[in-house]
Amino acid sequence: SSLEALRKYSEASVANDVDGDYDRSVRLLREAVALDSTFALAWRKMAVALNNGSGSAETKDTALQKAFQYASRLPDREKYLAIGVYYNRSRTAGDRGKALAAYQAAYAADSNGSIAANNLFTLYGERNEYDSAIRYSRRQLAIDRTAASVSYLAGILTQAGRNDEATALLDSLHKVAPQADDFDGTQFARYVGHLARGQDDSLRILLERLRVSPSPSTRVMGLGLLEGMEFGAGRLTQATAHDRERTALLAARGAQKSFDGLSEAFTDIYYRGRGAEGARTLEAIVAGKQWSTASPADRPYLDVATQFAVAGRPDRARELLARFEAESPRARAPSTGPERMALQGEIALAEGKFDESVRLFRGSNVAEDGAEISCIACTEFALGRAFDAAGNADSALAHFTAYLAIPVARRVQVDYLARATVEKHLGELYDARKNTPEALAHYGAFVNLWKGADPELQPAVATVKRRMAELVAGEGK
Repeated sequence: SSLEALRKYSEASVANDVDGDYDRSVRLLREAVALDSTFALAWRKMAVALNNGSGSAETKDTALQKAFQYASRLPDREKYLAIGVYYNRSRTAGDRGKALAAYQAAYAADSNGSIAANNLFTLYGERNEYDSAIRYSRRQLAIDRTAASVSYLAGILTQAGRNDEATALLDSLHKVAPQADDFDGTQFARYVGHLARGQDDSLRILLERLRVSPSPSTRVMGLGLLEGMEFGAGRLTQATAHDRERTALLAARGAQKSFDGLSEAFTDIYYRGRGAEGARTLEAIVAGKQWSTASPADRPYLDVATQFAVAGRPDRARELLARFEAESPRARAPSTGPERMALQGEIALAEGKFDESVRLFRGSNVAEDGAEISCIACTEFALGRAFDAAGNADSALAHFTAYLAIPVARRVQVDYLARATVEKHLGELYDARKNTPEALAHYGAFVNLWKGADPELQPAVATVKRRMAELVAGEGK
């Protein structure tokens, strides 16, 4: 109803889609909805820009709700775009199946719309259906030849294991538009490319550059990726420092509630083998003021419950899961189903109920739309651990091997935690089978990963090195 609101929306779209200036996009969109509070597409774009720029979760939820509320005022294409982003991003109504259906309807209404194509390629990528994802990504590039479209296609090609094509695409983009290297999507595509090739030096140079970027969203991304890199290398002190810096930056932007001690509990439980100490830290967090004053939607119930289970406190994990379902509006979202089932699998594993744990982990691999979850590597790692704990060496070996067979770009969500463990366990499993070449290969990969680990982790590295020396010498004792 306001031409000035439309002008601001158009400027905001360029700021978000082309310039990657997400804060400016949000400012312009706030001005647009102040002029026209029923401007559904402005609310939709605000939610997208907040998501891209690591903005406030509560503000993003409000924008999504407003876009959905006013969607019926729109013609079909725009209506389905507003409905799609609501089901795709809402913390309380997330449903990948409904999001996919909405974007398919938007694309059917106008196959020349780049927004529908962009979201379809993203959703099919999350379903691990890479032929469809690449097809829609190519379609988006044909419609909208921007640096963003090129980088998105490069990223999905890398996830599909087509690294050479992705690199060639990014190199060609650099030749015609060197400034595109500063775009977040381009930098993330470069990151997964370096990761896929094992180019650690290039990886670190890139991430250190992202860490000091003038763009807050780029700094958040760089710090998060650096944190994962350091955890994966066993450098816990440095990883925790990056986590604190990233959390402080997010908190300053209103994007994330900070819970002091959560990172320390995580490293105690998952890396140091100090479950009791980690559990005590978690108890203090849940009983503390930060937890009680936070909105239930912002409390990390499922993360904390999972850590309790891994720390050997399945009783507290069950209590936190029950509180999540009773107190958090996120419990209403179908998208949380796999995460809750994975948590139940961790609880069963902690209780020694191995068959039940395996059943639950397998169930957690299926999302609400009936397709795979995006992190199938998470499932393979969980199943390997469950079979290993049950003493089923054949199945443990099969699932740990399946984990490593997944392209590294699709393991980013869990590799920082799982890779060293998988390599070490595979070394032990092959060692027990007297398969010395395979045992040495996996032991060597573990030692290489943790060669610069913190001193407290070096005894584990030294033990593996001694075993390798025994195997090389001939007969392992």
